[in-house]
Amino acid sequence: MSEDFEAMLRILKPAISGGDFELPEKNDYTESLKKAKEQGVYYMALFGLENMGKLTDAERNELFSAAAKNIRRNAFIEKLILKLEEGGVRCTLLKGMTVARFYSEPDVRISADTDILIPKNDEKRVSDILKKWGFEVEGRSRNDHHFRAYHKIGGIIEFHILLYQQSANDIFFKNKIYYNEERLEIKSGIYAMGLTDGLFSIVTHFIKHFLKSGAGIRQISDIAVYMKQNEEFINKNRFDEIMKELNYSTLIGVIKGIAVKYWGMDFKDAITDGSKINALLSDIEDGGAFGNNDVEREKFFNIISEKMSDMNEKEFRKYKKNNLGEKMIDKIFLPKYRLCEQYPIAKKHKFLIPALQIWRWCRLIVQLTFGKRTPGNILYGDSSISKSDKARIEMLKEIDILH
Repeated sequence: MSEDFEAMLRILKPAISGGDFELPEKNDYTESLKKAKEQGVYYMALFGLENMGKLTDAERNELFSAAAKNIRRNAFIEKLILKLEEGGVRCTLLKGMTVARFYSEPDVRISADTDILIPKNDEKRVSDILKKWGFEVEGRSRNDHHFRAYHKIGGIIEFHILLYQQSANDIFFKNKIYYNEERLEIKSGIYAMGLTDGLFSIVTHFIKHFLKSGAGIRQISDIAVYMKQNEEFINKNRFDEIMKELNYSTLIGVIKGIAVKYWGMDFKDAITDGSKINALLSDIEDGGAFGNNDVEREKFFNIISEKMSDMNEKEFRKYKKNNLGEKMIDKIFLPKYRLCEQYPIAKKHKFLIPALQIWRWCRLIVQLTFGKRTPGNILYGDSSISKSDKARIEMLKEIDILH
């Protein structure tokens, strides 16, 4: 873990848990802000530096503008949810908007998107309503657990029919996690999951991304803040027992250790082992949010799925074919949101999307022609192990997920 990354962690404290923080005095925090951008916590870092009186006028204006835009977006989404509820659609807010309220400064905990859980049989009805509201709606692809909608004010909204893909439930969570609490009204007509169910939701979201290719500091801070602010109300026995059964107890303890060390929180069962904390934070720094900094991580999901599966090789190969692949049409014509993830320039310049699709086809043809790819690993993924993969496997052993 670099010094700039560690400085970034300390700078986040005012936004996450409030209060002052200790930091070696220096005039330039540019590298720490770059790290914050990579982690999706840029505005939280700006807020921390504002508390130190270190922002330029331009940076201060950027911070206030982003916070105001976030407030406007959240108000729009709440209005949309109320409209859907009035129409008989049961909406449950997930993750970002529900967790932000527990931060010391909720308005600077800004998500890239909003997540809403809806009943599967309301999927078409919701899609039709969204189109009337001016959303651009993308259909849900095979094996996917949500569909996406875009709006100039509301931003990106993911409508979930399941909390996560069945493959994640089968392999990472062994179908052990259950959700049985009544929804919690967090604002008039706006509902979130019950507090223990909500904790499982944000933790499983983190674990799914973490094991697949990587996760970010914002997900770490989300878990820490949520656990701390609700520790009197969460069913700790239920949560701890399931985490232990799934080999994630050390991971949760290390997250608490990070919160103790950098954000001044108090957890009696935190793991403060420096080597484990450094192993997790180094992986997060190297990968960036969701592993986007390391292209080699794209295939790690196939590797870790096989290692964590209870199936033999033949059973897993069959399972992989049926559950871990996408439709060939989605591999050839990559959905817009996937294309934008792969080529961020497409987010700002949508007219480039057809050209980028053609570029992808050309690359696939060249790779197939020269034997660098096969139809099988294009459709189901590559499971060869790289140097980056080996480092991640050792890190997962360090925090007791793999043995």
